[in-house]
Amino acid sequence: MGFFSVFCGFIYNDYTSMTTKIFDSCYHVPAGSKGKVFAKQDKDCVYPVGFDPVWYLSSQEIIYLNSFKMKISVIFGVGQMLIGYCLKGFNAVYFRHWVELFAEVATQILLLAALFGFMDYLIITKWLTDWDAVTKGTNEVAPAIIQAMITMFIQGGVKKPNDVQADLIPNQ
Repeated sequence: MGFFSVFCGFIYNDYTSMTTKIFDSCYHVPAGSKGKVFAKQDKDCVYPVGFDPVWYLSSQEIIYLNSFKMKISVIFGVGQMLIGYCLKGFNAVYFRHWVELFAEVATQILLLAALFGFMDYLIITKWLTDWDAVTKGTNEVAPAIIQAMITMFIQGGVKKPNDVQADLIPNQ
């Protein structure tokens, strides 16, 4: 647990609720310019690890960082649960509890992978897609993962004709 605390602090550049500046920022921030849009010093500059400390000066800080933290927590949580179910399966095999293995463990892994594994896939797909390029020239906006998951169950994946959200995956 301590390792993950340090890891998350490293990724968020945040230790004991204090912003840390490990590397130089990619942005030039003039004094007294809190909440404004900053220009990159170099177009090819990428902050090496974690969040650029300039995000903590942004008016979008809470929205952006909390969204990232929630999504990465879901990914880690699903991974941890999957490891737990696999260990439960190994115990069932070791103690020769075949009914438990097939009736309980297999169904738990199947449901976890089908629902939350798919949600993890959607999260990662949304992170890796350039939505400005996808929605350029259309009136569509980047899709919401929660709406995609709810629509999958309620409407069977059928989109409403007036929906302005782009598809996360083809033929969604």
